[in-house]
Amino acid sequence: MQSNSESNKAIENAPVKPVVWIGLDWADKEHCLVVQAPNAGALSRHFVDQKPASLDAFFLKLHTEHSQAQLGVCIEQARGPVIYALMKYDFVVIYPVNPRSLADFRRAFTISGAKSDPRDADLLCELGAKHHDRLRPLQPEDAITRQLRLEVEARRGFVDERTACMNQLTSTLKSYYPLALDLVGEQLEGPMALEFLRRWPNLASLRRAKPSALRAFFYKHNSRSEEKIQQRLDAIKSAASLTDDPAILNALELKMQCLLRQIAAVQASIAQFDARISNTFQQYSHRTIFETLPGAGAVLAPRVAAFFGTRRENWTEAGQLQCWSGVAPVRKQSGKTQTVHFRRARPIFLHQSIIEFAKCSIRFCDWARLLYEDQLSNGKSKFAAIRMVAFKWLRIIFRCWKENTPYDEARYLRSLQRRGVTLYESLYAALLPHQPAA
Repeated sequence: MQSNSESNKAIENAPVKPVVWIGLDWADKEHCLVVQAPNAGALSRHFVDQKPASLDAFFLKLHTEHSQAQLGVCIEQARGPVIYALMKYDFVVIYPVNPRSLADFRRAFTISGAKSDPRDADLLCELGAKHHDRLRPLQPEDAITRQLRLEVEARRGFVDERTACMNQLTSTLKSYYPLALDLVGEQLEGPMALEFLRRWPNLASLRRAKPSALRAFFYKHNSRSEEKIQQRLDAIKSAASLTDDPAILNALELKMQCLLRQIAAVQASIAQFDARISNTFQQYSHRTIFETLPGAGAVLAPRVAAFFGTRRENWTEAGQLQCWSGVAPVRKQSGKTQTVHFRRARPIFLHQSIIEFAKCSIRFCDWARLLYEDQLSNGKSKFAAIRMVAFKWLRIIFRCWKENTPYDEARYLRSLQRRGVTLYESLYAALLPHQPAA
C-alpha cells in the first residue's frame, strides 16, 4: 500500500492535460493571446499590456471561467519576464516552443513568409491544442537551481564584457603605447598591468620615472627576477615613441583610462558574483556530485550543476542531454546518402559550459587526456576531440546524477577494464594492487 508521501509524489508527477489552450505571442509592450476553450464556437483573441496587473487580470479571469481546467500556454521562449509571470500560477502549464519550430510551422501554411503577431498566436494555440503530445511542458527547477543558473550566466556575461574591454585596451595600446604591452605582458586584467597603466599612462611619464621606483613597483607585484627587471629598464631607456602627435596621444590616453575604469568595475562585479555563486552552490542539493569532477573547480562546477538541475524526471537518458547540449552530432539520411554534421541548434551557454569543463578535465583526468590524444591521432580537430571528451563526460555525469553518487574514477576505469577497452590499458595497472577488476 502506498504511503501518503508516495501518493502525493505520484499525483505531482502525473502528466497534466490542459483543456484550455492559449497561444501567446509576446512583445515588449503588448502581448497577443489567442484562446481556445472547450465548447467554444471560435477562437478568441485578446491584447494584453506587458504589465503584471494586466496579466494577472487576464489569467485570473480565465481561471475563474474554467476553474476546473488547466490552462496550457504555448509561448515562443523558455524564460523571460512573461515566463516568470506565468510561473506563479499553479493552474498554468507552460509549453516553450522553439522559434525555429514556429517559423517552420508558419511556412507550412504561408509560403510567402508573411508574419504577424495575431497569426503567430493562432499558430501557437493550434500547436498546443493539436500537437501538445509532441511538445514538452516546462518543468521549473527548484528556487536554488534557478538562482544558480541566472547567476552563472550573468557572471559569464561580465567575463565576456571584460574580454571585450581587454581587446579594446590591447588595440589602444598598440596604437600609441606598445611598450606597455612588452613590459607587463598579455595579462592586462592582472593587478600589475592595471596599476602600471594608471601610474604611467604614456611613454613620456614612464621615461620620467626613476629606476628605483620602477624596481620597487615590480618587486611589489612579485616580479623579482633581476634579469627581467633589468631587461625592462633597458627597454624603457632605449624605447622610441610610436608617435608624438598630441592629438593622437591625448585622445587614446583618455580612451585607455576610461577602459581601465570599465575593467575595474567589471572585475568588481565578477568578484561579487563569485561570492554569490559560491554561497548559492553550497545550498545546491546535488553539490557533491559536481564539485568532485576533475577540472571543474569553483567556476565550472556550478555551471555544470546548473546544466543538469535537480529534476531527474526531465531527463530519462544521457542521449537526451547529449543532443540537447549540442555535443552529439546530427545524422541525416536520404536513400543511400547519409551525412553527419555539427549540431548548431543548442543552448549556447550550456554548450559552452560542458565543452569548457571537458577541456579543463584533459589536464586533470588521465582517461580524458588519452581519449583526447587518440582523437587527435585519428585526424580529428582539437574542437572535435574536445567534443568527444564532453560526449563521454555527459554519460558519466548523467549516471552519477541519476544515482546521486559522486564521481569515482577508479570505479569508472574498472568498468572500462571489464569491458575490455584497450585505449586505457596504461591506466589499469594502477588499479590492480588495490581493487582488482571482478
